[in-house]
Amino acid sequence: MAQYAVKGYDLPPGELWKHSVAVAVGAEKLAAVLGLNPPDYTFTAALLHDIGKIVLGTFVEVDAAPIIDLAFANGVSFEEFERRVLGVDHAEVGSILLTHWNLPPALVDAVRWHHRPDCTGGDSVVVDLVHVADVLCMLGGIGIGRDGLHYRLSKDVVARFRLKEEMVERIVLQIHNEFNELHEVFVQREETE
Repeated sequence: MAQYAVKGYDLPPGELWKHSVAVAVGAEKLAAVLGLNPPDYTFTAALLHDIGKIVLGTFVEVDAAPIIDLAFANGVSFEEFERRVLGVDHAEVGSILLTHWNLPPALVDAVRWHHRPDCTGGDSVVVDLVHVADVLCMLGGIGIGRDGLHYRLSKDVVARFRLKEEMVERIVLQIHNEFNELHEVFVQREETE
């Protein structure tokens, strides 16, 4: 399995893959803890949520440094300044790509709104799950590039899910445990091939 760096976001080889898998695992763990039965495409939506970073960071090779500097200086989220500087953010680019691929609108919406879940017009459960899992994985240190921890949990999603600190800690631990198990399976498989 070839793994490449995502240059514009300063993500080392394999780090975006690790983050994407961890977010997919996290969305499922979060749903289980909350007693939700999310749609089947939740794992896929979480896996694809940052596909726009591949486009912007690899093919366009956007330099994220000025975006990060502005985000730090102004104390706002990375994706907000990504939109201000580039006129588009990685979530929107990802949704455009998935729309071009004719993927279902619900999946496209989850990718499009994973940083701004309160903007979605459709079923918000998957968007909310991907949003929370994404932030928890970054807080847990999985998939941090130059954009680092410049993302925030939506207060509305926290309220909808009634998230508590102990619940968040338990979910982050579960994400790490399951991700490590999955990672071992992939590593063992690569070694036998």
